[in-house]
Amino acid sequence: MRFREPVRHRSAGARRVPAPLGWAALLLLAATLGLGLMPGCAGEEGDAAGADSGATAAGGEAAEDSSAAPPKKPIKVNVSAVRRGELIHAVLAEGMLRARKETEIKCELSGTLDRLLVDDGDHVPAGELIAVLDQREYRAALEEARARHLTALSELAVNLELDLAGETDQKALAAYRRQLERLRADLDAGRITSEEFRRRGLDLELEALQQGAFRRDILEARTGFADAKAAEERALLNLERTEIRAPFDGTIADLVTAAGERVVAGQVLCRLVNTRDLEAEVHVLESDLGTLDVGYPALLTIPAVEQTLPVRVSVVHPRIDTESRTCKVLFRFENDSPRIRPGMFVRAEIATEILPDKLLVPKEAVLERDKRPLVFKVGGELARWVYVQTGDRNDLYVEITGVAPGATLEAGDQVVVSDHLTLAHEALIDVRQTVTPEDVWRETFPDAASGSGE
Repeated sequence: MRFREPVRHRSAGARRVPAPLGWAALLLLAATLGLGLMPGCAGEEGDAAGADSGATAAGGEAAEDSSAAPPKKPIKVNVSAVRRGELIHAVLAEGMLRARKETEIKCELSGTLDRLLVDDGDHVPAGELIAVLDQREYRAALEEARARHLTALSELAVNLELDLAGETDQKALAAYRRQLERLRADLDAGRITSEEFRRRGLDLELEALQQGAFRRDILEARTGFADAKAAEERALLNLERTEIRAPFDGTIADLVTAAGERVVAGQVLCRLVNTRDLEAEVHVLESDLGTLDVGYPALLTIPAVEQTLPVRVSVVHPRIDTESRTCKVLFRFENDSPRIRPGMFVRAEIATEILPDKLLVPKEAVLERDKRPLVFKVGGELARWVYVQTGDRNDLYVEITGVAPGATLEAGDQVVVSDHLTLAHEALIDVRQTVTPEDVWRETFPDAASGSGE
């Protein structure tokens, strides 16, 4: 059973209590009137609000400036100059030093070694006396030959007095010689055989004899004068050969005899080595020959003395060794150092091909972007990439054969050679230093392209 709340009746004179929403409206009205009564306070608060608003705006601009990217720092790089010159291809080859003049000093005659005037290590000039054989026997032989010569000469004088008409007919002799030369020319040309040459030559000789061409010669032979004269000349030559002299400047080595020993013709006394005029023999692979020619430059390193000599090719052998497939190359030079000796091992770096008048950049300058070669060309404080076409190259330089349309690259321009792997187009750079590749060919052989030899 639900109970109904009892109904309360208001009397006619009772006041009505306003609803809660009515009170809120009254409070709002009172607050509005209160604000109108304090204008000064309202102005100050408004100014403060405006100031706060301005500060907020200024702060917003400052925040925007602080978030902007800072200025880029230049990248420190090294640069190098583009140049026009020779591009040199070089190969390595190994070999050995040897003396250009080295010989065995031998006895030309048999006899006793009377004097030995040198020792191992002695330097002797050309013509210096090295040893002397006992000359007594050879002097006696010369005297005998001279006596026979004088005897024959006196007999010749007697015969000339008896037959003054026996002088040689010079015209007949000259005619004989001309005819013999023509006959020999026919033999060389194949117009006559050797047998025919001998037969016709004998006929010419007999005819000349009848005309008086050989009268003096026959007279000398008949009296023995010709033989005596020849014997004397041989005896004089043998006497000269008893003195053994140096055929050229050099150093004595391998001395194997001593004074007083008996020697025979052909026996070796010592060796004579010229250590000043040397040559290096190396062997270059046939595939590395290129355009190698006489006069091309090379660097000859002698590891034993830690020395490198600038030399030029003196000889390129005309044939290839069929077993090693190499070509023999010689470098001749004058040696001023006593430390450099024949037999030492050498290593040669040889310019086998010289390509003149090429536009060259250091190989470190060439990069590849999108599979295309480029270089960074320096312009003021910026590095601008230039796409290029490359040609030949060696260990130091790359040949530039062309550039992209609208770009230029000339001798004297500078290109970046370091710290450029991540460099962008028109990047700001700071040049640390200008470097030049250590090109030994340019420094040692400024006229390398001329190929001028010894």
